[in-house]
Amino acid sequence: MAQKIIQMQKDNGVFKISCSVNGAKMKMIFDTGASSVSLSESTANFLYDNDYISKEDILGSGKVQTADGTIHDNVVINIKDIDISGIHLKKVEAVVLSSQNAPLLLGQTAIQKLGHISLNGDKLIVNDYVGDYSDEELDKIHTKAKEDFKNKNYYASLEGFKKVFDYREMSTYSYYMIMRCLVLTKQYDEAIKYGKKWEIKCRDEEPDQYSCDVMYSIGMSYSYKLDTNNAILYFEKTISLATKLGLNPGQGYIQIALCYMDCKDYSESIKYHKKALKCFFEKYNTSEKEINSKGINNKDIGGCLYTYAKSLYNVGDESSGNYIMELSAKCNCQDAIDYLFKYNIRNKSKPRRKLFE
Repeated sequence: MAQKIIQMQKDNGVFKISCSVNGAKMKMIFDTGASSVSLSESTANFLYDNDYISKEDILGSGKVQTADGTIHDNVVINIKDIDISGIHLKKVEAVVLSSQNAPLLLGQTAIQKLGHISLNGDKLIVNDYVGDYSDEELDKIHTKAKEDFKNKNYYASLEGFKKVFDYREMSTYSYYMIMRCLVLTKQYDEAIKYGKKWEIKCRDEEPDQYSCDVMYSIGMSYSYKLDTNNAILYFEKTISLATKLGLNPGQGYIQIALCYMDCKDYSESIKYHKKALKCFFEKYNTSEKEINSKGINNKDIGGCLYTYAKSLYNVGDESSGNYIMELSAKCNCQDAIDYLFKYNIRNKSKPRRKLFE
């Protein structure tokens, strides 16, 4: 790593920095208080009319906060490359301000990609400049990111994946791995943001298993944020896509069941628990009869049966709840085993209703 010093120009109390945006030369105000790179409408039109940006670079709508605290709704675009004195910032998100004469701001979506920086008067000092990475270096970073993920070092894994995909085109798998890291580090808003980008970028691509995983990750992020309606929406999308691809949709059904439990709609929860169990029985090639006769060791089925029993208790069906709790224990679910021991429930329960589809 090396230090790189970039000369800025002071103009009417602000510092401007020379750069090129996808090859178009311009000067932008270096603004640490702006949440995003921002362009005026006239500049964006110039870039579009001269093929510096294309329709594929338009990501949708979003918000930007300027240094004075004002928040604006705007069109969001992807800038493939911002070159600042030989430092190439790849895939920088920018907003187009509706004003024709809005200032050009180099905000945080670009500044954060510079790494550790400091300011000394009119000089911008990049303290850990490494230059562009070779393909071999990117491969090593990618391998290390996967190893970090396997070792549950999710922050390091996230940093590695982001660094690689600053230079390479992001696939659905790329979005999924970054979103998994974000969910596991409880950065739910950021995970949703990546999911929304994926929906725009990959909407015309043929879906695959990772498409389901991205949808599921968006749903989990909303679920952790206690946004039940959006969580259910994305779990339903997960189920629809899994079914279309011939994949087992059980995880989508159980998450919807848990969402309904969270909002105390236990009748709906019971309905979706049944759907989830039907899928899990098919996935693991087992049945209620097999579990009853010899038991199995299955985390998915045991956990699903446990929360199913809880929903049955909440609608007043204790006998059916006890029966399902016993089945859960036979799947080696420790929560169910503890529950049966605590309340001394042993081989005496008979269900009052049809419990499986």
